Amino acid sequence: MPRLRGPVLVMLGEQDGMCTEAWARHLAGLAADGRLVTVPGPHTFLWRDPASWRGPVHELAAALRAEREGAS
Repeated sequence: MPRLRGPVLVMLGEQDGMCTEAWARHLAGLAADGRLVTVPGPHTFLWRDPASWRGPVHELAAALRAEREGAS
């Protein structure tokens, strides 16, 4: 992960029974631009509830766009 140049968005389900918040924070911390977001639902939120992760992905894209436009 330290070699990744772009942002990394780690998403953790609030009721995730497989991954701990500590592990998710560690994973996000491995990237130069790692970000952690907690979303409603279990570990399977990604495919069971796309609406739960749509917001964080759109927010990240908007933040990156704003950063890029501010740098120009």
